[in-house]
Amino acid sequence: MIKFVLDIRKKKILFLLKTPTKFYLNKKENIIMSMSNSHTRSLQKKKKIKTQFLINKLKRKEKTNSIFHQRI
Repeated sequence: MIKFVLDIRKKKILFLLKTPTKFYLNKKENIIMSMSNSHTRSLQKKKKIKTQFLINKLKRKEKTNSIFHQRI
């Protein structure tokens, strides 16, 4: 497969690389970028960790709230 970065504003392909890819939109620079599979996997891991972190945070919040209510 061919890997490339596409500039949306100019509708131009900026550069090419021959590797299997997935694409994502870089909102800051407004370009569609491609990434290698390993990079996608690491992003998914990060996302998973973040969601788990948020779940734990919510659980902690619930615990503290229940303790607070019991005191009243």
